[in-house]
Amino acid sequence: MAHIKVTQAAAKSINYPVSFMCSAYCKAQDQAEMIAVGDTLGNVHVFYQVKNVYFKETLYTISEVPIITALAGDTKNGILCVGSSDGRIFLLSVLHVNEANVFGTLAGDAMKFSVTSMGVLQCGISILLAGYSNGQIKGFRLPEGKHVLTINAHSRAITAIDVNPNKAVIASVGEDSYMNLFEIGTTKECDVTLISSTKIENNILCGVTFLPPNYTSVLAVAYDYSKLYHWKDII
Repeated sequence: MAHIKVTQAAAKSINYPVSFMCSAYCKAQDQAEMIAVGDTLGNVHVFYQVKNVYFKETLYTISEVPIITALAGDTKNGILCVGSSDGRIFLLSVLHVNEANVFGTLAGDAMKFSVTSMGVLQCGISILLAGYSNGQIKGFRLPEGKHVLTINAHSRAITAIDVNPNKAVIASVGEDSYMNLFEIGTTKECDVTLISSTKIENNILCGVTFLPPNYTSVLAVAYDYSKLYHWKDII
């Protein structure tokens, strides 16, 4: 649809090529829809459509954190959550496709474990679920960013998270070869229940998603492996 080109000035200021680490669907507070992309320079780019033409804007630059490693959009509140390589998460209030501001920062662990994947559960309330390189998943209530839960989900780094759009259920995969399903309580306590846990021997799972149209089945992929793993009607 479009290409992002690094300017000459930015290219001269670094000693490594720019990489684009993550993407997410989000919606501005004026209801404009967009795809956000994060890069290793701390830039958040957005693509949006006007009629049949696609445009690109640089929505925001987080200069103090050069590597953006995860993104997630809270479409209900017009928020874009930006995860970083040092474990911090920045909450952007997205006013329009080219206008945003940071209204909150969620501190990372003292060991600065990277944020590796994120998703927003929107089932009555909005909860940001963030996976980290230490195998934990943390939940933060939006828009205030209050920490409400921690799951010791995997024994190694989490590689991907997906949030079910119809139920308060999330799927996670990690370098420990497990695919886990958790149900998140949407009451004040935000209790967590493990629904299912499956190990795929000798494979590093690196992607997971709920399948439409009913989102009751799960698909996962493994690093450097040609097969897809399918759990039909698992929830």
